[in-house]
Order: sequence, then structure tokens, then C-alpha cells
Amino acid sequence: MSSPSASPKPTDDQLVAAALRDAAAFGPLIERYEQPLLHFILRSTDVTLEAAQDLLQESFLKIWRYLNAFDGTLSFKNWAYRLTRQVIISAHRAAQTRGQHQTVSVPDLSLFDLPDSTDLPSQTDTTARAQTVRQALQTLPPAQRQALVLHYFENLSYSEISDILQRPPGTIATLLHRAKATLRPQLTHLQLP
Repeated sequence: MSSPSASPKPTDDQLVAAALRDAAAFGPLIERYEQPLLHFILRSTDVTLEAAQDLLQESFLKIWRYLNAFDGTLSFKNWAYRLTRQVIISAHRAAQTRGQHQTVSVPDLSLFDLPDSTDLPSQTDTTARAQTVRQALQTLPPAQRQALVLHYFENLSYSEISDILQRPPGTIATLLHRAKATLRPQLTHLQLP
């Protein structure tokens, strides 16, 4: 007897088409992109976790508002990142206008959820390294930081980053090169794998 095969996950285009027919079908798109977009916001900005979640919610509202305008020339993923980037830029401009500056205060709950067999000094060292990298990222200009985050943390190609940042691939390569050159002196003391 053969077991029932799992049905393939719907593509982004299928989910978009379903959401255009029925608003309730927008949920799976949110579920699919909630964590990646939140990580992009946290790594690309210097806002608190709560503020990042607000930006994420604003991003999904913008995605929903303009879903009818999605024409498929970009992948939905790139389009969602592009709109999220626009929300980040708008929030940054609004904060500058108000003279506000926020700092990162993302709680690292991993220390509280350690199994008994975890090597605490090793975990503490990893957390310290992550904090050092996070602080170094904040020293980069926004375009360099976003290119670096999208390439190394989100594993996007130069072409995808080019679509999101709306810059030619050669400019993306330059942004990444400059970002790495800026970070290298700050991170040489870390023995990263």
C-alpha cells in the first residue's frame, strides 16, 4: 500500500493569486515571510524588537495595499523585501525629522533556553560575537548594510539584491566590497568560522 504523498507547497504566485481572490488567503504569505522580513528589519536597522515588529506590520499592510499592483516582473520575495525596505527608509526619515534615535535592544533569549548539555562558556562566547557583529553592522551606511544583510544573512543573489535595492548588480558588488572592507578591521579579532 502506498502512503499518500504530501502535496507540494504552493508557490508565491499561487498564494498571491489566491489572496487577490480572497483576503483570508493572504495569511500563508504572511506566515512564509514573517520571520525573514523581521530578521531583515532587525539586521538593517538600529530599532528595538518592538519597533521592528511594528515596521513588519506596516510592511505587510503595504504589501496588502499594493498586492493588486504586483505584476510578477519581480519575484514576490524580492518585491516584499523592496516594500519592506521602503518602510524602513520612511521610518528612518520620520525618526530623523522628529530628532529621534533608537538603539538595538533585541533580547537574546537563547541563554535562557539552553539544554543541560550546552557548554555555557561557548554559548556566551557566541552571544558576545553576535553582539560584536551586530554593533559593527550598525557602523555601515544603510545601503552597504542592507546589501550585506541580504547577501550574507538572507542568502540572496546579486541579481535579487539588485531588484530589491533598485541598483545595478555592479553597484551591489561595490557596496558589498566596501562593506567588507569597512568591517574587516572591526572584526579581525573574531575567529569566525
